Amino acid sequence: EQDAAVATAARTDVGTTTMTLSAADFANTNTNFTNVTFQVTPGTMEITPVTEQVVVTIIGHNSTDDYDGGLHTVTGYDVTAIEVGGVATTLYTEADFSLAAGVEATASRTNVGTTDMGLTSASFVNNNPNFNTVTFNVLDGYQAVAPRNVVLTSASEAREYNGNVLTNSTVTVSGDGFVTGEGATYDVTGQQLLPGSSDNTFTYTLNSGTLAENYNITTVYGTLTVNDRSHPYEIEVVANSYSTTYDAEYHTAAGFVTLEFVVEGNTYTVSGLTTSNPNSRNACDLPNAISGTAVVSDAAGNDVTAQFTVTTTDGALKIAKRQILISGEKFKHFDNEVLSINYSELTVTPALYGTDHLTGGIITTESAAQGVYTCTEGGFNYMMELTAVKVPGSFAMENSDHEDVIGNYEPEFAVTLTIGSPAVTIDCGTPQTVVLKDCEEYVNIVDLTAPDMVVAAGVVVTVTPSVPSGLTTLTPGTYAVTWTVTDDAGHFLAACDQTVTVEYPSCNSVSYNGHTYNATRIGSQCWMTENLRNTVDAYGNPVATYRAVDDDPATVEDYGYLYSWYSAVGVPEDDDATMPTTYPDECGDAFVQGICPTGWAVPSQEDLNRLRAAIVDEANVLKTTDPQYWIPGSAGVTPNTGFNARAEGLYNSATERFEKALLYAYFWESGSQPNISEVLSAVIAYYCDNVMEEISPKSDLRPVRCVRKVAP
Repeated sequence: EQDAAVATAARTDVGTTTMTLSAADFANTNTNFTNVTFQVTPGTMEITPVTEQVVVTIIGHNSTDDYDGGLHTVTGYDVTAIEVGGVATTLYTEADFSLAAGVEATASRTNVGTTDMGLTSASFVNNNPNFNTVTFNVLDGYQAVAPRNVVLTSASEAREYNGNVLTNSTVTVSGDGFVTGEGATYDVTGQQLLPGSSDNTFTYTLNSGTLAENYNITTVYGTLTVNDRSHPYEIEVVANSYSTTYDAEYHTAAGFVTLEFVVEGNTYTVSGLTTSNPNSRNACDLPNAISGTAVVSDAAGNDVTAQFTVTTTDGALKIAKRQILISGEKFKHFDNEVLSINYSELTVTPALYGTDHLTGGIITTESAAQGVYTCTEGGFNYMMELTAVKVPGSFAMENSDHEDVIGNYEPEFAVTLTIGSPAVTIDCGTPQTVVLKDCEEYVNIVDLTAPDMVVAAGVVVTVTPSVPSGLTTLTPGTYAVTWTVTDDAGHFLAACDQTVTVEYPSCNSVSYNGHTYNATRIGSQCWMTENLRNTVDAYGNPVATYRAVDDDPATVEDYGYLYSWYSAVGVPEDDDATMPTTYPDECGDAFVQGICPTGWAVPSQEDLNRLRAAIVDEANVLKTTDPQYWIPGSAGVTPNTGFNARAEGLYNSATERFEKALLYAYFWESGSQPNISEVLSAVIAYYCDNVMEEISPKSDLRPVRCVRKVAP
């Protein structure tokens, strides 16, 4: 054997171990043998498993916790015994086995209940080959969660009766309470209306996520108590009162003003009372008395009389006498006889009610002489009352049932009997025509001439005209005028209707210095329809300054002449100190005749304003409709006034030129101021709807358009 070789085999665990010997491990140490061969068979070491039964007893861990909303976990297990053949051994320890692959000794739980680890004998494996038979005796572990104990308690409350249901929705939570974030809502149904006590009942509903199995919930009801009022409510029941004025109808004060009362927002009804319910149709004052015992009920019909003090107040039926005015008016012309009026001719205001009516009574004047006889209560020896009328006769009043109803009225009297002047006649058969003056726009209706009348000697009358529309002035047109004749006391005597026509005088043409000028009426004025073209005035005096348009005599027929203002109004040329001669017209106004015919005038500014008003300042109706006298698009319109303005332009004395033809029509105004060399002239322009005015030098040449003036 070589020195390094070990002829041995060693082993601890079950199995076989072979020696590592080979032929090389041996050497020939005998010199006697020189050719030695070693054949080696190694030896073996074998250990066989324990054949006796090994029993391992294992108990899994367990835990029981109260529910708190969190996750509870238990892990691990305990080995309580390891036995071989029923005898504890140290040959086999906890290190000799383990949990099988994928098995965990753990259990977790959040909600109430038990979760097992799931450990069984198959959950463990033997890791020691020295033991042939191993049995695992396993008691499983678990994690348990126990419910929380919660007490829910509704509130208790007490107060006096006030007609409202006593409730208290407060619920307190005690015991372990709910886990944060969990809980319940409460429907508190307890209520107490009437005096007494009851449970403050309620139900609860767990909030979302709150599980019932996690809690042991106990409910405790509080007590709601309503006590009788220490100071009862006071209410007053008032019987109906009814007040009216006699109207021949039955009226009653039946019942109560109200049997329902609102106290602190709650409605109560009173029963058990009655009234005497008086009724009448005649003037009266009757009590509506209350009797009986009051019972007070709430809206649900509960008797709550004990909580109230009820007082009563009687009502009344009052029918007052109706105030009436017995009036009448009667007139006759003097005939030497007294004047009487009987009950059938009288007016009762307001009218008697129902079937009530006067059945007798007469009033007569004291004498037959002319005069006004007024019968009032206590007047001219007549003590006029419905129950007794002194001389003559008496008044009576009844209804259709022949019942005396005088006592239902309080009368006053206003009766006038008039014996007037002898009769008057008026004749309106002939129509009347009123011709206005050129300077007038209307006639006052009071200025119309009254129709013919026949009036008795000594009779003073007033004749008054009127029209249905109530006008006080009449403009041109035809009217139906009513003439009313009254005596000096205002009593009607006669009346008739007359046709009255208001018109302007004819607006005729006028011949002047060999020319005939047509005329047209515009409003209240009569205007020439063309410009002047004469060279001498109405008195044969030659006109100082005039020229034809463009100095062309052929234009005179269309445009007339252009005159200086001096020549137009008849004052010396360039004389600004001399004022034009004026004449009065039939209305008392002054006018300037100038070079116009007698009875015609150079228009004033007032004449221009009247012209503007008549056309509502719509200058297009003054222009000729012939387009050759205006630039295109600016001629006159229809209907037209016939004024026939043509755009002749003017002569500018400063530039010594004719200007503005076809653009402007002019005519002088007569007004002037002393020592002023400029005046106003009227302008009708191609572009403007208004009749304008402009300040012009008196030396310029412009047309003259005359307006009629009638001298007084």
